[in-house]
Amino acid sequence: MGYSCSSPHHIQASLFSSNSFSTTTLLHLPPSYSRLLFSYFHQPFKMKFSILPMIASAMAVSISYDPIYASGLSMGSVACSNGEHGLMEQYPTLGQVPGFPNVGGIPDIAGWNSPSCGTCWKVTIPNGNSIFIRGVDSGKGAFNVNPDAFVKLVGSLEAGRVENVNYVQVDLSNCINGAN
Repeated sequence: MGYSCSSPHHIQASLFSSNSFSTTTLLHLPPSYSRLLFSYFHQPFKMKFSILPMIASAMAVSISYDPIYASGLSMGSVACSNGEHGLMEQYPTLGQVPGFPNVGGIPDIAGWNSPSCGTCWKVTIPNGNSIFIRGVDSGKGAFNVNPDAFVKLVGSLEAGRVENVNYVQVDLSNCINGAN
């Protein structure tokens, strides 16, 4: 069976068998509806906003830890250092960021001066444990956090990395007020 659209008003099915050929009209629409559908499906798609953050947040990623995210680390060493969205003027070291040690690289920070710098994320691992993480660096498609935050979430450093982690952006107060 094959389908064709001979005009915006008819959708036809061609039926083939060893002995015969026939065409059947599957759908006949009034001109006003058919023009609407035809123009909708035959026009270039124009995106007015980015759905990438929504897609990323719906996907599962991994979480790991890195000792580099220590309290004495200069904010000049991370993606959220300076610039319009930088944090260095407010917090010269990582240990001064409200919510420390629950800080690290997050998937939504692609690089320097990201609008996601300083945002707060609820991270949930497969066993249901959750923690709030404040984004200060690029996670390169995953979460990479302070070891103490990893232990709070997982229970130890033994795993090194946990896969299938779900995450959602939440109000900054969750990270600042120590809701972990």
